Amino acid sequence: METKLGKDEIKKVQQEIGWSYGIVVPSTARGGGLAILWKSDLAVTLRVQNKWYIDVLIDSRRSDIPWVCIGDFNEVLSVTEKEGGVGRACRQIENFRECLKDTGLRDLRYTGSWFTWAGERRGYGCIWERIDRALGTIEWRNKFLQARLFHIANLASDHCVLLLRLDQCARQADKRVKLFHFEAMWLKHEQCEEVVKEAWETGLQSGRVNPIESCLEGCRIALTKWYSQVFGHVGKKLKQVQRKLQTLETHAIGLANKDQISETRRELNKLYAMEEDMWFQRARSNWAKSGDKNTRYFHEKASSRKKKNTILGLMDESNQWQEDLELIKGIAINYYKKLFSSANTII
Repeated sequence: METKLGKDEIKKVQQEIGWSYGIVVPSTARGGGLAILWKSDLAVTLRVQNKWYIDVLIDSRRSDIPWVCIGDFNEVLSVTEKEGGVGRACRQIENFRECLKDTGLRDLRYTGSWFTWAGERRGYGCIWERIDRALGTIEWRNKFLQARLFHIANLASDHCVLLLRLDQCARQADKRVKLFHFEAMWLKHEQCEEVVKEAWETGLQSGRVNPIESCLEGCRIALTKWYSQVFGHVGKKLKQVQRKLQTLETHAIGLANKDQISETRRELNKLYAMEEDMWFQRARSNWAKSGDKNTRYFHEKASSRKKKNTILGLMDESNQWQEDLELIKGIAINYYKKLFSSANTII
């Protein structure tokens, strides 16, 4: 990103954010300038430094570190991201796409205008482009599920201001009512069928006019209780069994605990199959088959669905953007009241 700052000004920024290490290419006549800053717990080796880019090697000893890159990439991802002027070469766009694919970076969702840069060019008139964006790896997007990028109009520059908020929907998440969902992975447990049968029989004997409703309600209550007290959280169980297996294999002496290790491995495989079913169901990837071992893919699809189904805000009747949960509820209720009401009907 072009800093337009000198070394002394970058040092002030470092002091404010508490990142004491960095490499700076100072600006020239208030133009250009680059900087890469980091905390003291990173090992960073400089490879190449010039006025166009800074190339460094980061030794993290981990391949799953969450990454997010935000700023002016000076490139578009499709022809629809530019209007006016000379069209972008298809090969140029494809190279940018390949770069993101190789690094595992994906575009983050945003709120605001489609284009992030606008400028006048002699002979071409006004040109609009979407060249500023935020990109994140799967690890980063799964860690910050509620993250949202905002494109904010800016009179001081021809670029939009990019504001990345990490806690967009965390404000009142605890107030949401959690709906009941039957989990496909429960079918792999030997007690599931018996729990359903017992609840269904109880419902049939309830004496209600509509026994099916009673049966379904009884199954919901019984399965919820069974999940909480018996089945348990698959993710937590996986970690526990993984640690158990690690301990057994670390302290293995001859054939003394061979049977215990084999039993633990079978238990771990069963839990992996349950986890795969869980994420497969949440991803709703109907074209895939259970057993494909695509848990990482299913997790990403499920996380994407959760983001897509989240309402961050709504425009009220005065064309004002509202993010307060109670105001959002009121806007939605009023909209559908008007939609389904007539002159003689009040909902």
